[in-house]
Parts: sequence; C-alpha cells; structure tokens
Amino acid sequence: MKIYTCLVSGQEFISDAKKINEDVPGMLWVETANATEGGVSVDTGGGNAFGGGADEDVDDAEETKLDHFWQFPELENEITFKNFKAFRKDYYIYFVNACKRLMKEGKVPDESKDTLKDNLKLAMEWIKENFDSLQFFSIPTYVDTYDEYPDEEGDGSVFGANMMMLLYNEEGARCYFVKGAFNVMKV
Repeated sequence: MKIYTCLVSGQEFISDAKKINEDVPGMLWVETANATEGGVSVDTGGGNAFGGGADEDVDDAEETKLDHFWQFPELENEITFKNFKAFRKDYYIYFVNACKRLMKEGKVPDESKDTLKDNLKLAMEWIKENFDSLQFFSIPTYVDTYDEYPDEEGDGSVFGANMMMLLYNEEGARCYFVKGAFNVMKV
C-alpha cells in the first residue's frame, strides 16, 4: 500500500487503499462516502449479577461521517474562506511558497519535480472554477511557522500544509488534492 503524506507537515492525507483518480488536470481525487461507527451494544453475559445496571456508562453512540475522516482523522478540520481571493491570500500563497522552497531544496519526489509547478497552477484554476461548491479540510495548523525552513533572517518560514477539497456533486462525494504535492511511502 502507498501512503501519501504532505510535503510540508508530513501528515497522511490519502492512500491507495481506495482508487486514486488523476483525470482532473493538476488534481488527484478519491471517492468518499458516509460511514457509521459505534453504536455497539455491550452485554457482558451476566445480566445485572455483577452489579451492572441500566444506568451503566457505556458509550453506545453512533457517529456518521465521511469514511475519509475515519481513515485520516487529522484532516477533520474544516476551514472556511470568505471567497476565492481570501483562499488565495490566506492559504494558497503559503502552500505554493512551501512547494517552491521544497523543490528548490530537492525535497520533492523525483516523479513530481517536473510537474508540481504546473499542477499548482492547474489546481488553482480548478479551485477557482469550483470554489463555491467546495469545502476545505486540513490539519489543525494548516498555515504555520516551520523552523526547519528558516528565512533569510533565520526565522522560521510561514508555510501552508496540503489541503483536502471536498466536492459533492451528481457523482457523489469526492476528496481532491493537488497532484504531486505529496511524499509517497510504501508500507
């Protein structure tokens, strides 16, 4: 199996446990669907003979969410942007800067080096075109200071981590990601 981790944060975003599609220029995407977990009845088999009763504290609540969030719970942080301009200014510029810096330092996988710059542009066009239909999710600190990448003054650079863009349409729910903006680990 292959695990795709963010170039900047190292956080896992997708895996090839699901089919990864590449038919949208500059993007990767996977299908996602609602899944329910929890809600299991707990029966020790002894009835109330061991002091248990109807008021026992058992978490038997069901929770329904997209299966991608069950697999990658760190991504369950929704981020909202007022408009595309705010998305570009408050996030995407930091993500692009991170990718450029990592390309310059040779920290982008060989298979992505030649295409990442174009994919960032194509992805931005696709995001702009679909902005009003997208929901955005990432790690809690999706824009953060990374001390391991100091700027000219020696301070940590402010970079954006990768982001998942969720689109519901007639085909269902799909999670989109910028193609080539990942390290791929085989496990």
